[in-house]
Amino acid sequence: MSRILIIDDDAGVRAYLQHGLSLGAYDVVVAPNGNEGIQRHRESPVDLVITDLFMPEKDGLETITELRRDSPSLPIIAISGGHATSGSMLQAARLVGAANILEKPFDAGKLLSMIESALQPKPQPV
Repeated sequence: MSRILIIDDDAGVRAYLQHGLSLGAYDVVVAPNGNEGIQRHRESPVDLVITDLFMPEKDGLETITELRRDSPSLPIIAISGGHATSGSMLQAARLVGAANILEKPFDAGKLLSMIESALQPKPQPV
């Protein structure tokens, strides 16, 4: 069972994603900010991270950068919305290492498709 870490300061978003992904047979871990998310990943590594970008203590760009430094191949999906700069922040997230980006509100099916694609085994070079 793949482990997914959700980092978002909005308790409603965390609960929604945790519930939905748990039904999809994923083991879901949640954190309310980047500092706690990074700590949870270091204590017990996950297979994929979904992180918000606008959070207190450590924003999503800093979180992605630090996770990328610790785990270069870790798939990361950045989510954001409701801010005037969300679009540019999502593009910046891609530049610092997010494999996929998704603007809130998002379609659950699209997120699931991104997760499934990111968790597919990568072919090994011969």
